[in-house]
Amino acid sequence: MPVAALSFAGSRGEKTDMHQHRIFWIAILLTLCAATAASPALAQNIGFLHKGPIAYLDEVDKQILREVLNAVLDDGQDGETVEWSNPDTGHTGSIEVLDTHEDYGTTCRTIRTRMQAGGRDGGGAYRLCRADDDTWRFAPKRRKKAS
Repeated sequence: MPVAALSFAGSRGEKTDMHQHRIFWIAILLTLCAATAASPALAQNIGFLHKGPIAYLDEVDKQILREVLNAVLDDGQDGETVEWSNPDTGHTGSIEVLDTHEDYGTTCRTIRTRMQAGGRDGGGAYRLCRADDDTWRFAPKRRKKAS
């Protein structure tokens, strides 16, 4: 039976399918961004999607990843790393909260991701901010405070 190793309690309650779908696509984008950052040539060829770890995730892997990402963004503490795994597939990953801060009038989080699936490894660091609709969105670099 698949498990997600969560080291803190709960998330912000029930999420809609649309919200879970958005969280899943954030996770995919995180992995894709890491892959393209590792090799600029890959950014020019979308064919690499078929060879990255995300291509090897099954539906259960995706559900586990959605739940963990949602929980980390909503409730994770700075410095905390949450790991996930699916023993049925052997696929694993982790999400670490690097920083939480206020910017653009809302809460923003910087996270580091890692994923291993299908013999592939990927990851990277990303900044997301909570939007007005309570979803998390990619955000530009942190604004510098005026002196």
